[in-house]
Amino acid sequence: MKNKIVFLVTLILLLVSIFFNVYLYTSLNNKIDDKESEIKQLEKRYADTNKQLEKTDRELQRFSKKETETLVNLKASEIKDLIEDKETFAIVISQAGCSHCKDYVPIFEAALKETGESGYIIDIQDLNDSEVQTVKKYFSYSGTPTTYYVKNGEILRDLTRVGGETRESILEKLNKLYK
Repeated sequence: MKNKIVFLVTLILLLVSIFFNVYLYTSLNNKIDDKESEIKQLEKRYADTNKQLEKTDRELQRFSKKETETLVNLKASEIKDLIEDKETFAIVISQAGCSHCKDYVPIFEAALKETGESGYIIDIQDLNDSEVQTVKKYFSYSGTPTTYYVKNGEILRDLTRVGGETRESILEKLNKLYK
């Protein structure tokens, strides 16, 4: 009888120990899951913050260029950022050696100066095939000079112009764009 009691007590203690360990294991796993969830949330916040910092850095770089230049040379890789950041801007697609471009660009730049705004120029002759495709992804030009007016990341097709135009017509479009 004494052996049975010892056996039962031992069995009860063993069962209590097992239940206690299962409880601790479950409790610790829940805490680990909670911490992992917190870590994922922090990682997402870090990624979002980092993305915002990159956007702010791009904007600051563009702003500093625009403060010192009326017509800023744009890289093909920067077009995507301008569109995604919903910027408002005018861009001339030009080409070295194009006589129409040589006549038009100074007129466009003078009109920009009058409005107090700045714009962008991209010389397609300086681009490799991949960069040309990037430009054409956003601006499907057929000749140079071609001027695109973009408001909040959307191309204003009705203002787009292939070829040269007068200072007055450029001013009218720039005023429409920046109002």
